[in-house]
Amino acid sequence: MFSFALPRCENCKGLLETISISIINFALFDCEAVHSEFALPEVNRHEKLSDKQVYHFFELTKLPILTAIDSTNEKDLWLALFNAKQKKSRNN
Repeated sequence: MFSFALPRCENCKGLLETISISIINFALFDCEAVHSEFALPEVNRHEKLSDKQVYHFFELTKLPILTAIDSTNEKDLWLALFNAKQKKSRNN
């Protein structure tokens, strides 16, 4: 998708930013952080390849248990959404 966004023979500076968001229900990284953000660095020099690609991972199993939700705090509202428990249907 990223590489096809640019018409043939155009300058790469014309590419739009591509953001990948993965919401996963397992621990992928060995850390306590719920959110991890990655850009593509060169392996040895750690030079960023591009400011046009970003990858976000949200690991749901690391979400804190919310006892109170601040309705003015956007992060609390999102966390509450992902922490929501599914109600059983009437048929169960």
